[in-house]
Parts: sequence; C-alpha cells; structure tokens
Amino acid sequence: NASRQRSRGTHVLEPLDVALLGSERKLVLPWCVEPLTRVLAQRHPEGIEDGEAVTIAISLHRGLMSLRPERDAGEATGSWWITDTGRPVFAQAGDDANPIGEATRVVWRTLAEAVTGADVRACLLRHAIDDPAVPAALFALAEPTPVNVTTPIPRRVTSASTRRMAVSVDGVEKPGMLAAAVAHAVE
Repeated sequence: NASRQRSRGTHVLEPLDVALLGSERKLVLPWCVEPLTRVLAQRHPEGIEDGEAVTIAISLHRGLMSLRPERDAGEATGSWWITDTGRPVFAQAGDDANPIGEATRVVWRTLAEAVTGADVRACLLRHAIDDPAVPAALFALAEPTPVNVTTPIPRRVTSASTRRMAVSVDGVEKPGMLAAAVAHAVE
C-alpha cells in the first residue's frame, strides 16, 4: 500500500540500501547499537543533557506521528533503538516488540526522569507525546544534540571475495562472513 512505500523520515528504521550478493538481496540498515531504554537506564545516574533530551523527545514525537496513519490497519509494533550516530529510531521488529504508543510512552516517562534540566523535565511532564505543541515547546528550551552513546568501533573490512563468500578483516580472512558483513552494516 502507498503509505508503506513512502519514506517515514529519519525516526523510523528503514533500509539505507540493498546489497546484491549473487542471487540474494540483503538490506543494509543503520547500525542500531542498543535499545533506547537501556541507554537511558545506563545514563540515568549522571543524567541526560537537555539537548540530548530534546533530540530523543522530538524523535519519539515524530516517529509516533509518522506511524499514526497506519493505525487503521493495526498499530505498528517494535521498540526504540539508538543508532551509532546518536539518532533514536523506532524498529518495527524484535523480540521485545510493543505497540508504538506503549513503547513510546515508556521511553517518554523514562526520559522525563533522566533529563538533568528542570525546564525540559517540566515540559515532558506537561505535554503528551502526541501534542502538536511538543516540538516548538522543546526547541524553545534547548538546541537538539546527538545522544552520546559509547559504541564499539567496527573493524575495517579490507577486502572481500564474492566467490569465496569471505571478507578480510584487518588483514585476516574470515570465510563465510561476506553476506553477514554486508547485511549487518556497510560503512
């Protein structure tokens, strides 16, 4: 259907590209480092800076709004993740999938508890996630900044052989890893 074919923006996980490996096609997706709830729980003792909170809250709001038209066909299910670039995305898959409304409310509440700024916290507590006034209210309080995540550094693929379906990682050949490497991430 047409609503599924158009892009939902940068707040819903979508393929970046399609890699062709012989007769197989693999989707290339952004690198989702870990669930957003885990990032917030790990960062809660030190707190989430206001700019990071604005980035997360705006992503939650826009992701929820972009998937809303599909509710007539059933509410989208999935969970919120953070990419290696610090961008929150809603991934419509996984073992921990919940309806987007529920998943988003859980992260929204956790974010309100974890943010360091009293004004941003009050704004999150005062507004519902789907309130059209949310973006303007948050942008008036702080500039959005990428969410600070500690990500493992991916090793560089130095060569690849489609004939042997192998990659050379830092000079060491890893047979059978080409398909997995391309499907997992292309840097």
